[in-house]
Amino acid sequence: MSDYPCTSCGLCCKQVGNVLKHGSDDPIIQELIDRFPYKPNLDGSCPMLDTQNRCTVYNDRPILCNIKLVATLLKQSVEERYELSKEACNAMIRQAGLDKDYLII
Repeated sequence: MSDYPCTSCGLCCKQVGNVLKHGSDDPIIQELIDRFPYKPNLDGSCPMLDTQNRCTVYNDRPILCNIKLVATLLKQSVEERYELSKEACNAMIRQAGLDKDYLII
């Protein structure tokens, strides 16, 4: 299994404040939300996101941001978690009206 084919649109990181604010019905995800170590910027973005839409702490990112670890915690296959993430990413990309080149294939 290769790494998740992120296209660096940055939308998930730009909306982390909404995720933290609204929480999750899943207790495991809620625990990860509660443990998120960074306070979002006023616009809701993660303060660890740089101007190139790259995570400045990627190698030591929070578990909530690590698809493979989240899959393990939720007892899902990485492939299943990638597919769910792809669907969520593509929905955000379409809703934001970003270029089709950002869509996850």
